[in-house]
Amino acid sequence: MAPKRTTRANPADTTATTFVTNAQLKTMIDQGVSDALAARDVDRNTNGNDNHNSGMGVQKELSNGFNGALTWWNSHVRTVGHDVAYAIT
Repeated sequence: MAPKRTTRANPADTTATTFVTNAQLKTMIDQGVSDALAARDVDRNTNGNDNHNSGMGVQKELSNGFNGALTWWNSHVRTVGHDVAYAIT
């Protein structure tokens, strides 16, 4: 039997709240950027695809890292709620 899904409006909500410090958030963003740059390097080495000529390679990879962090943040807001997420100092 699947577990019962609860929502924030449900008083029986047993969802654990996870708080994230600025340092933890920065670490996650840094890791996303690092992962994106590593993926770019693998792509260059595997396919000979060097985006240096376009001038957009690093910008694209940084954007991908930011998009990953933004995806995480949006998921976090949906999980803990807007008020809790924005209460992070």
